[in-house]
Amino acid sequence: MTGPGSEGPYIRTAPLAVEEKKQSGAMPRRIVWELTQECNLACRHCRTVTFPFLTGKDLSTAQILQVIDDITHVCRPTFVFTGGEPLKRPDFFTIAEHARQRGALVVLETNATLVTPEVAGRIKEAGVAAVAVALDGATEETHDGFRGTEGAWKDAWRGIANLKAAGVPYHLKFTVGVHDKQQVPAMVRLAEEQGAAGAHLCALFPTGCGMHLESQEQLTPEEMESLLGWLYASFERTTTEVQATCAPQYQRVLRQQGGAAAVERHRKLTFTGPGEGCSAGMSSCFITHDGHIQPCRNLPLSVGNVLQRSFPAIWESAPLLKQLRDRDLLGGKCGECEYRAVCGGCRARAYEVYGFPMAQDPTCPYQPGTCGF
Repeated sequence: MTGPGSEGPYIRTAPLAVEEKKQSGAMPRRIVWELTQECNLACRHCRTVTFPFLTGKDLSTAQILQVIDDITHVCRPTFVFTGGEPLKRPDFFTIAEHARQRGALVVLETNATLVTPEVAGRIKEAGVAAVAVALDGATEETHDGFRGTEGAWKDAWRGIANLKAAGVPYHLKFTVGVHDKQQVPAMVRLAEEQGAAGAHLCALFPTGCGMHLESQEQLTPEEMESLLGWLYASFERTTTEVQATCAPQYQRVLRQQGGAAAVERHRKLTFTGPGEGCSAGMSSCFITHDGHIQPCRNLPLSVGNVLQRSFPAIWESAPLLKQLRDRDLLGGKCGECEYRAVCGGCRARAYEVYGFPMAQDPTCPYQPGTCGF
């Protein structure tokens, strides 16, 4: 077989050694932080092996506040506090308020089942800018089946009602897999009807517990492409912000189907920066419950620990992060692709399939050179 990327998924268009290219110098705009692995549900696709009890390995309140200080001393990112279920931590509101007082934007990612009227009020008082509620389909049956907990759907919507009553903006974050791919239009309609500020669609990752679901649940490359095409076609017809999460090739789809005008409309409506595709190690990263820094939550490679070295020092000097910021080092067809600067392929999916984060993205069916800018 010949053509772009035919040499294999690992072949690079630049030498293996990382060249001393000038880095952007920019600190991350978005940090996703797993405050705990403790959770009250048993989701089949969770990134981590969740625990119904404290593991004793979570960072302490004091340690978290110190890391927030280290980060906000050099930048003012958006902190997305997640888990597990972050509301299982009694100190969540202390953490959220501290981050806000230091000038950061705070987003809570939750299953919403623990959001009582009192909790919603405290979320508002702590200055949380928005809440992302994770759902696994557009129906009660689908959601509860995948969450492994009967009543999770009703409890989530009860929590959402409490958020609305408290005046806290919320987004719906849908996991999309074989189990609910036919429900995507209904997901967007649900977000519109219920007054959600946004609908975020994330294709299922075969990581964590989800590794066991890969064969029967993960979308094929063709299904992913179809989903992204549908999102583009419906983008301007929706009354809520619709985003494709962890799908960097959407930047290619936007350019192929709508050109520069579509890219600019998307940027304005979703309040995102210039299209950069996969943001892992570029403008975002992930902090685990015990302090390890990963390029993203789905790429389980630690580049350092905040208990051993300051966050800014790790961000600026970690070799893997430097590699991820140089897209001339991408392998296979990603390295040959004319859209690599704005897409870059999903580094987590490349690692999951090939064991190498700079390999080509196995979920992208596009062949470089078949469609110009």
